[in-house]
Amino acid sequence: MIDTHCHLTFTQYEGQIPAELDRMREAGVRGCITVGTTSADSVAGLAIAEAHEGVWCSAGVHPLHSDEPVDWGALRACAQHPRCVAWGELGLDNHYATPGKAHQMAALEGQLDRMVRWREEGIVKPVIIHCRKAFDELLPMLAASGLPRDRFVFHCFTAGPREMRLLL
Repeated sequence: MIDTHCHLTFTQYEGQIPAELDRMREAGVRGCITVGTTSADSVAGLAIAEAHEGVWCSAGVHPLHSDEPVDWGALRACAQHPRCVAWGELGLDNHYATPGKAHQMAALEGQLDRMVRWREEGIVKPVIIHCRKAFDELLPMLAASGLPRDRFVFHCFTAGPREMRLLL
């Protein structure tokens, strides 16, 4: 079993990662993907992945961090590393009032645009999607991105059966 979505960079794991990985393995989990939420978090996730067997990472900006500066070079460098196995976690989140829609849309559009361009350069990764109360806004953006439709994983999905049928 592999945990495809964890956040080993979060402060509650500081100094605890080896112990967490031991507990994970004792529970039968052979590996995990620590998911990026900011540029700096993606770099930190890559460092953890490089330091620990059975750990991989992703590179991206979470919608709830979309008002923070983005280091596109750092995200690209992470994505080029073999221990980075996905883009994300990216998307839209209408549950919280902040960051506002403009920040979230700009971060999402910037990431989708770069993923398409970088894909043409050979950086091909699946995309981890965060979609909380934003399905009708997000799905058209993903469809228009030009990215292959079978390369998305919806990690956070708050819509219903109708929307799931549209995804499928």
